[in-house]
Amino acid sequence: MTLYLKYRPQKIDELDLESVRVSLKKIIEAKSLPHGFLFAGPKGTGKTSAARILAKAINCEKNKDKLSEPCNKCAQCKAIEKGQSMDVIELDAASNRGIDDIRSLKESIALSPVNSRKKIYIIDEAHMLTIEAANAFLKTLEEPPSHVVFILATTEPEKLPATVRSRLILVPFKKANEAEINRQLTRIIKGEKLDVEDGVVSLIAKVSDGSFRDAAKILESLIVKNSIKFKEAKKYLLEVEEVNVEIFIKLLYQKDNLKILNLLQKMSDENVNPNRFIEALVEELRKALLSKEGVVNYTDYGFSKKEIISLIKLLISSSKDFSFSPIPYLPLEIAACKWCLKKKEPVIVKKKLKKTKKITPEPLVFNAFDEKLWFRFLSEIRGKNTTIEALLRATEPLSYNGSNLTIGVYYRFHKEQLEEQKNKSMLEKILEEVTGEKIKVSLKLTERKKPLPVKKEIPLTQGQDEDIIQAAKEIFGN
Repeated sequence: MTLYLKYRPQKIDELDLESVRVSLKKIIEAKSLPHGFLFAGPKGTGKTSAARILAKAINCEKNKDKLSEPCNKCAQCKAIEKGQSMDVIELDAASNRGIDDIRSLKESIALSPVNSRKKIYIIDEAHMLTIEAANAFLKTLEEPPSHVVFILATTEPEKLPATVRSRLILVPFKKANEAEINRQLTRIIKGEKLDVEDGVVSLIAKVSDGSFRDAAKILESLIVKNSIKFKEAKKYLLEVEEVNVEIFIKLLYQKDNLKILNLLQKMSDENVNPNRFIEALVEELRKALLSKEGVVNYTDYGFSKKEIISLIKLLISSSKDFSFSPIPYLPLEIAACKWCLKKKEPVIVKKKLKKTKKITPEPLVFNAFDEKLWFRFLSEIRGKNTTIEALLRATEPLSYNGSNLTIGVYYRFHKEQLEEQKNKSMLEKILEEVTGEKIKVSLKLTERKKPLPVKKEIPLTQGQDEDIIQAAKEIFGN
């Protein structure tokens, strides 16, 4: 038996993902048990193991009155552990994904448990169900028999229809961190009485990509005469030294193609895995990119953000060619040559602009009346919208308090036109241009006062009764 299966968790407390331990404990301590669960997360994170533990907790003979940890001693627990329970049915949705499979399953669900409290269906790779099969399964998930519990496990929950996901209690699984991998490996090392040098466990945790299953398999492959030496483990795993990564990235920045190719040849001779080397390069460049955005404090090696993104894309693209290449390092060598042929981005030096004295527009202040600024205001409007200017010929400023200007309007028709949102917005915009201040405009019907004198340099007609005729002509046409 492989170490992963031998040391597979059998109780909730033995699960290595802390978040899952907490979630399952809350589930079994609740007053009522949900009828369906969705265990979603990356491969090798313990979804199936957790599903079997939950199945044992539900059907454990000692948990008659209240759910708790399975005893692992009763007939039910042992049968589930060995995969021999007639009431715990494990299905692979990748092989049983069609609508006919679901119809057969629905017929089976209707039958009562043989010798357990609940019938439990563990459906692995649930995202592989066809749309038709998932929809056929929907009604059963919504109103299942009281004796049935469903546990769906998937690495891609987003592929399941939202209607299916909404009827299940989500238990999220994430990639294990180094401490959680250490917890698992320490249990195996202790159980097997292995002599493992310092650094080996951390090395395995690093290359296992957060997978408990992969970590256990890697540990097993490293065992030589019941011991594991760090030097041999590092050589076997073809781990890339950080110094090589840093040197390589600096050479990429310098676009020194000869030194890059010599370094790659040396690594090829030492049998360093090119895939792992690219993973290390991309991770280092990712940190540099995050540093550029201010997310982390890290070196950017002198690259611009655009260069980092371009380089990451080039490396990822080259990694896809490894499986087709007759020479392991050839895709990476080609990528390096392509990069070195690119022109280096010019460094843009921002010149410091000389500070100039800010010219503040003459403030608009109406004590009783400021003729000069009013004509400036009218002149600006005339250049932008003659219709509004024509309407304003039959108006005058009444009051101003620094932020609000009240304009008196002689005719109701003029007032209604000026109060339209687009016209009023234009008045306020031009006032800001003239004064440098944001000023709100309000309009008020008022009686005509003495016509305003016209400045020679501003060719505006006087505000006589013909203004309304002229304004109407400009609005409605001749």
